[in-house]
Amino acid sequence: MNECGFGNIEDTTELNQIFYTGQLYHSDEFESLLERSGADLSDRSELERTLEFISIQCGDWFSRWVCSPADRPDDDAQAEFDNWELLWRALVQCQFKDLPGWLETVTYKHITQRDRRLIKHVNKLKKSRFLNGIVMRCCYWMSRYLRSAGMDRYANLVFSFTMYPKNSVGRG
Repeated sequence: MNECGFGNIEDTTELNQIFYTGQLYHSDEFESLLERSGADLSDRSELERTLEFISIQCGDWFSRWVCSPADRPDDDAQAEFDNWELLWRALVQCQFKDLPGWLETVTYKHITQRDRRLIKHVNKLKKSRFLNGIVMRCCYWMSRYLRSAGMDRYANLVFSFTMYPKNSVGRG
C-alpha cells in the first residue's frame, strides 16, 4: 500500500524513537501515544520537537495526497493530513495563543517543513536529476516571492505546475 512503510507505535518508550524514523504514522496512534507517554509539552524543546515531527507527518501525508491521481485521489492520505493538521493546530493554539511572535514563527516553520517534504516527495516521484531539482526549488522560491508581492494567482500557477505531477490532485 505504501512504499515508505508505516510505523507501528507499540508502547510509550517509542516516543523518542519515532521522531527520527522517517516513516508515516497514523495520527490517532500518535495522539494516543502522546497521551500515554506523559510528554512534558510545557518544556519548550520537547514541544518544538513534537511540533516538528507533526509538521513532517503533515508534509508527508499532504505530499502523498496531492500527488495522487486526480481520478483516484488517496482519500486515506487526505484524511490523515487533515488529522495531523488538526493535531498541530490544537497544540499550537494551546501553547502559543498568548505569544503572537512565537505563533508566527512556528507557523512559518510548519509551512516550510511541509513544502520541503513535498519537494522531497516530488523529487522521488520524478526521479529528478540534479538540475531538475534546482529548477524546482527556484520555481518554489519564485512562487513564494510572487505570493509575498500579492500575486497569489501567478504564485499558485507556478507552484502547482512545478510541484505536482500531471493529472494529480494538486494540479486539478
